[in-house]
Amino acid sequence: MFTPMLLSLAIAASPAPQHIIVVDDRPTVTIALADYDLASARDVRKLRGKIRSAADRVCIHGSGLAMYLESVPCLKSAVADADAQLETALASRGSGATMGATIAVSAPSN
Repeated sequence: MFTPMLLSLAIAASPAPQHIIVVDDRPTVTIALADYDLASARDVRKLRGKIRSAADRVCIHGSGLAMYLESVPCLKSAVADADAQLETALASRGSGATMGATIAVSAPSN
């Protein structure tokens, strides 16, 4: 009885998975900023890691070196766009404008 209870607590405490959605025919992962304290360097580092992970999810399709090399332009574009969104959020964090805000990490249009 104790083990199932711990397992259910661990599942409830784990972050919700980020699902890929399609926005304007582009695979996209959204990251809610409400989960992060933008005044904390540690949380900003976590957020940058989430951005890179989300870019991997929307850009890398398959495995192997050739597949990865083909995805590099997509990864660079997705991360650069999301980083720009993050910088905008960081610049406006004192204004309350980030309440309910999200960062959209998307594969670029072809």
